[in-house]
Amino acid sequence: MSDQPLSRRAWIRALLITLAIGVHGIYAAPVPHIVTKEQLKNPVSRDEVATWADRLTAIGYTIDTDTLGQRVVEVSGQIGGLHRSLKLPFIPWMRLTGTGQGWALFANPDTHPGRLSIRIRREGGAMEDLYLQLDPEHDWWRSRLAYRRLRGCWSAGGFSKRPRSIYRRFSQWIADRIFAVAPDVVEVQVRTLRTHTTLPGEPPDDRVEKRHVITIQRDSSRAVGVKP
Repeated sequence: MSDQPLSRRAWIRALLITLAIGVHGIYAAPVPHIVTKEQLKNPVSRDEVATWADRLTAIGYTIDTDTLGQRVVEVSGQIGGLHRSLKLPFIPWMRLTGTGQGWALFANPDTHPGRLSIRIRREGGAMEDLYLQLDPEHDWWRSRLAYRRLRGCWSAGGFSKRPRSIYRRFSQWIADRIFAVAPDVVEVQVRTLRTHTTLPGEPPDDRVEKRHVITIQRDSSRAVGVKP
């Protein structure tokens, strides 16, 4: 090894690398996200809180579902608030570089998954299925619609009362492409079908809930002329 001291450039580079590791370590820290009372109302959250309340009670820490839910809101708010404060000075840089870690990977199981459904109505006809996720008989543009980044346009926010703006834009985008290549289609309907996956030993739930139904008619659409 050389006994020569590190150059000024080497020191600056080492400092920047250390800073980058430290900042991304803060962003990627496995801390719980802030849970709100509204989020606790969805079925997945209710099931998770009830399960953990039963587990804690079984080992001697008696607590009911409502009390545990309230504590989750309080504790996650405190930890999440501290985490946000630590990230605050670096937000402009993360936005500029697009290098932030903005999601929790496999935070909890989705026991109420949604399936994307696209239906069309041709002139003088009734509604018919064009695409239904995981259905080999209705697989229009499956190679595009199955792409993970497109999935985020419609799958997120499945428990919200109203569809998000990105979901609305996604629906308009789909309608534009259908109208562009199918002159006889006069109406496009985009929706999600939410089901319930039960645990082993539980009775199956065959109910299908239709959510975030958006219907777009050709007369009100902006056909863009791009073929799928």
